[in-house]
Amino acid sequence: MNASSSRKSTSRELVERALAAIEDPLGEGARTFLRVHRDAALSAADRIDHDSRMGARPLPLAGMPISIKDNFDEAGAVTLAGSKVLAGTPPAARDSIVVERLRAGAPGVRLADSALDDDLGRVVDFLAAATWLGDCELFAGHLDWLARVSASRGAPATALPAVLEALRGELHDFPFALTCLDAGHDLLAARR
Repeated sequence: MNASSSRKSTSRELVERALAAIEDPLGEGARTFLRVHRDAALSAADRIDHDSRMGARPLPLAGMPISIKDNFDEAGAVTLAGSKVLAGTPPAARDSIVVERLRAGAPGVRLADSALDDDLGRVVDFLAAATWLGDCELFAGHLDWLARVSASRGAPATALPAVLEALRGELHDFPFALTCLDAGHDLLAARR
């Protein structure tokens, strides 16, 4: 299963909704996203939609709008890591491993550079804690909070289930982690 096969919206529609939420003057987009790559994201979404219509099998996260935390190096971009002190430093020479892997799973669908990704990064932390403690409720509680925060910041509702699905593929040898991921997926499905 991949993100694009399980949804009814096109990649372009997802990106347009995310961009509208980012640009909403009543929302948090201006504070959350440092740079928005509108034209590149729309172009990538159109390319993925076209390939999908032509019968190409999409990669797991293909077509999903994503943002990249500004502490992960992207070739050609200055990595600020939230610090004004780093403004004016040379751009990164190459992508970090995280960015390389994102590009491999969702090539070219970068929507924005974001401060929200700290929260998304905690998904793995809470899954690890839940697995260690044998308590999937801990993980579910974090996902419930994260879904509300993400929605208030304009993230597409399909982003979290896609993250859980990607983790599921990586953690296939860890039965309790899979149980927690399934419980999280059920919780998110019930919220829709």
